[in-house]
Amino acid sequence: MKFLNLLLLSLIIISCSTKNDNKKLYLCDVQPKIIKAKQSPLYALNHADFERPFSINNIDNRYLVITDDNAVDKGLYIYDINNFNLINRTGKLGEGPGEISYYLSPIAYKDGFLMKDGSKQLFYYFNIPQVKTESDYLPTIITKYPNKKHFPFALKMINDSNYIGVVATISSTGTFEIDIAKGNIFNDSIEHLIDLPQIIDNHNLQYFFTASKNRIVMSYQYYNIFSIYNNHGEIIKHIYGNNKIAKNRMKNYFSIPQTDGRDIYIPYNPDDSKYKDKRGRTRTKGYNRILHFDINGNYINTLKTNKYFKICTILPTKHQLLLYSPQSDTPFTTIDYANL
Repeated sequence: MKFLNLLLLSLIIISCSTKNDNKKLYLCDVQPKIIKAKQSPLYALNHADFERPFSINNIDNRYLVITDDNAVDKGLYIYDINNFNLINRTGKLGEGPGEISYYLSPIAYKDGFLMKDGSKQLFYYFNIPQVKTESDYLPTIITKYPNKKHFPFALKMINDSNYIGVVATISSTGTFEIDIAKGNIFNDSIEHLIDLPQIIDNHNLQYFFTASKNRIVMSYQYYNIFSIYNNHGEIIKHIYGNNKIAKNRMKNYFSIPQTDGRDIYIPYNPDDSKYKDKRGRTRTKGYNRILHFDINGNYINTLKTNKYFKICTILPTKHQLLLYSPQSDTPFTTIDYANL
C-alpha cells in the first residue's frame, strides 16, 4: 500500500512538473530559425514632415496615428491606414481647455482614440470624423482622475467602458503601486488580473503591454523575459532569453509586443549596439530581430532586418509589420509577414 501511495505521489509530482515546464520556454535552448526579412520603403510616410515619431499606433485597423515628439503644436498625424493618405493633424499643445500637455500613445476608442494627459489627470477623446472636418478641433474630456485612487496608463479598451491594462494605485502619500487589472474607465474599481513572475522587481518597473481579444502580452523593460496570459490573467507561457534571468538597466531586451490575434511578434535586441547622436549622446541603435511565436508562445522563427529600428507596429489587415528606423534614409518600411 505504501508503495502504491509513493508511486501515486511521484506521478502527481512528475505531472505537475511537466505541466509547469510547458509554461516556460528558454530561448537559449531553441535552435533559431533566422529568416532575412525583406523591408519595403513606405514612400507616403517617408515624405511626411514630422521630425521624431514617438509612437505609431494602429487605431481599429482604420487609422494610423503618429505622434511627433518634436512638434511644437498639432503633433498628432492621422492617416488612412488603407492608403496612408494624411487625413489631418490635431492635438493642440498647451494647458488650456482641450489642449494637451504632452503626447502619449493613443488608445483605440469608438470612432477615434483616447489619450491620457498625465499632468491634468484626465483622458481626452479625439473623434476622428470630426478631426477630418475641423481645422481647429479640440478633444473632449471623457473622464477625470484628480480625486480617484486608480489611474490606468497603458490599456486596451474591451468595450466602451471597460479596459484591461496597467494601473497605478495612488496612496495618500502620493506614491503608487503597479497592478495589471481589469477596470472601468469611469469609476474607481479594478479587478486584479496578473501576479508578476517572482524574479521581476515591481519597483519602478516599466511594462511593454499589448492585448488582443484573447491574449495579454507583457514584456518587462531591462529584463530578458516576457509573458503571455489569457484575458482572465492565467499564464500561458513565460519566455526567457537565458536560463539565468538577467537584469541590465543599460540594455533593452524585448520591446512592445505586436499581435494580430493569431501570432505574436516581439522586437528583440540580441546585442548592445550603440551610436553617438548629433549632440554626442550615447544611444542604443534599437532592434534588428523580431521573434515570431504563435498565440500560445510556441517559437516559429526569427525575422532579421537589415536596418536597426526603434518602433514596430502591426497592420493585421495588410499582414504587414510597419517599422521605423530613424537613422535610415528611408525610415519607414514594411515587412509582409504572411509570406514568411
